[in-house]
Amino acid sequence: MKYKIAILDDHTLFRTGLMHLVNSNSTFKVTAEFSHAKDLYNYTNLNTVDILILDINLPEISGLTILNWLKTKAFSGKVLCLTMFSEKEYGVQCIKKGAHGFLNKSVAAEELSMALSTILRGQKYISEELQHRLTTDTDTRKEFKDLSYREQQVLTFLGQGHRPTDIAEKLSINIKTVSTYKRRLFTYLNLNSDADLILYCIEEGIINKKTPSTT
Repeated sequence: MKYKIAILDDHTLFRTGLMHLVNSNSTFKVTAEFSHAKDLYNYTNLNTVDILILDINLPEISGLTILNWLKTKAFSGKVLCLTMFSEKEYGVQCIKKGAHGFLNKSVAAEELSMALSTILRGQKYISEELQHRLTTDTDTRKEFKDLSYREQQVLTFLGQGHRPTDIAEKLSINIKTVSTYKRRLFTYLNLNSDADLILYCIEEGIINKKTPSTT
């Protein structure tokens, strides 16, 4: 019996090489490969997949958003995040969102096989450092749905690149009020910069949401 592996990665050359590498192991067989999230979304045999190898850095949608989507679909397989991002940057978020392992693309072929085998045994494949960070993590970040309606409006506009002055005009509020909401959002979402805010909005799919009504 060969375990069924699916791959989602937008780089054709890397995806092809990865497919050959996985297939070279007699235990695994790549049964599906995707270059875009929409191809995965439309795949009708998703629950036949034992492990999905998922890139985090995709052009249209974050891999973190895909992890959230897989939960809504009650995906019965496992997920191994294989990415250029460092474990320090994304490891905790990936595991908390349901991934069973995290690897950087710089790892040797032997480690990839080890990760797949470990995950198939029902264990997580993560480093000791990441395990420690998971057990000591005290992240109290609010979710988008937990924000007030006005906070959602301001966050969405900021994520879409609108300036505070424009947001104040759109919402018919004082610019100082916008600044207050922005500071509050930084606190609620554990953000340190405008770049963090943009990244958060991309990861959570907020930028693509319909802007909350201003009325």
